[in-house]
Amino acid sequence: MVSKNLLFQSSQLRTFLTVIGQGSLRPAADELVISPAAVSSSLAWLSQAVGVALFVRNGRGVKLTASGLCFAGDARRIVALSEGSIASAHAAAATKDRPLRIGAWGAGSERFP
Repeated sequence: MVSKNLLFQSSQLRTFLTVIGQGSLRPAADELVISPAAVSSSLAWLSQAVGVALFVRNGRGVKLTASGLCFAGDARRIVALSEGSIASAHAAAATKDRPLRIGAWGAGSERFP
């Protein structure tokens, strides 16, 4: 069943990916400079938005579920695409705006003998 609430924020995806990289909430929180409670809340919200458990507790850390592993690949692509889109927008803003000129000549409309 697909969740009806498919919206999530890029910060939640970044948090999710940081937890995967660190293997635990506290080191992820330290890297992100937020509290472990904020990391936990972000993961819980993301898991609810997706509609499945993404992590299970594993001792003092966390481990991806099969669903979390599948979601992680897409999350990486979404974050990379978002970063690329922002970079493209900045590059476009840095270029000098020139008017777009569209020209046509009559060869397409004339009959040739």
